[in-house]
Amino acid sequence: MLSRTPEDSPMLTDPTNRPGEPLTAGLDVGPGPNSDALGIPSYGTQRDEDVQTLKKMLPDFKSAANMEGAPSSFKSLVAYLSRL
Repeated sequence: MLSRTPEDSPMLTDPTNRPGEPLTAGLDVGPGPNSDALGIPSYGTQRDEDVQTLKKMLPDFKSAANMEGAPSSFKSLVAYLSRL
């Protein structure tokens, strides 16, 4: 395995390796491609997928919340997830 040294990383004072790319490339503001170019799901899309997965798990969560000794914080979490 190759070891890395500080000299392997570019310095802030080095010239850019991407002179034709705007500084804001990959951001949802300013010139250049927005975050869609990164190929990752948006926060809203990811959240919707997560909620659907949690809804599938909800019956098991409810059973666990009804078990003796279940922490009140877990019960509160299950109640919150039930409202989604």
